[in-house]
Amino acid sequence: TTTIGNTADFAELGNFDEQTTLTWTVNTVPSGICPSATSTLVVTRKDYTKAFAQDDSLCETDKIGRVVKGVAKQPVGETAGWVALDGGTFTASADQSEITITGLPAISGDFAVYRFEYTIVNTNLVPNIVTKDSAKVKVYATPSIATVLETPLKTCADQKHLNAVSPTLGSGKWFILSGQGTISPSDLGNSTAVLGGLVSQGNTDLRWEVSNGLCAPTSASLQVQQVGRTTSPGITFSGGIYASQNVTGKTLD
Repeated sequence: TTTIGNTADFAELGNFDEQTTLTWTVNTVPSGICPSATSTLVVTRKDYTKAFAQDDSLCETDKIGRVVKGVAKQPVGETAGWVALDGGTFTASADQSEITITGLPAISGDFAVYRFEYTIVNTNLVPNIVTKDSAKVKVYATPSIATVLETPLKTCADQKHLNAVSPTLGSGKWFILSGQGTISPSDLGNSTAVLGGLVSQGNTDLRWEVSNGLCAPTSASLQVQQVGRTTSPGITFSGGIYASQNVTGKTLD
């Protein structure tokens, strides 16, 4: 027995046992002149399941057959259900604790977020208790196919602009696999980055990789060939007397 000590006609109580009996007693003032009046209230606790749905992220190649999970309803008298808020189709398990995606709208851009609302209704209580939660499924688009316009690239200079195609989906990055060239870290994501440090004859092998979120990347290979340097042209004469004149296009014996 617990004495609440609240003399008001309204009290807010919590932490009930499975069943709690409360007695409201009205006494006369001064006490003892008239008998007390009592009324009994029986409070029966009924549990309910709070809706919870688990977020997920995936590549669009994996969207069909993907399982989205919620918490299974527990007490008798609860019903559960799912709604696709942003379009899409799915099949639900028998207990409605999870769904399997069977279709989603097309993705616009690098990714899209699709929401699946999960609702549990408990009819054991009046008014009924309704809880909701939304699973947010982030779907990444398949990245563009990595492409370089020409390979190998030949140069006589100490630097060369690379020639990959900028992706429309995802982002690209250069990787130097072997050779003498270097790329500024701030330029690695540029499809036409400058490959510098070509100080001597030789090959530099690179990979242009396009990635997007959780999807498998695509890649293309590029080779830059430093074929040597062109020396400054010049003519040297020894002995004799020569007239000063333009010799361009002439044959000297």
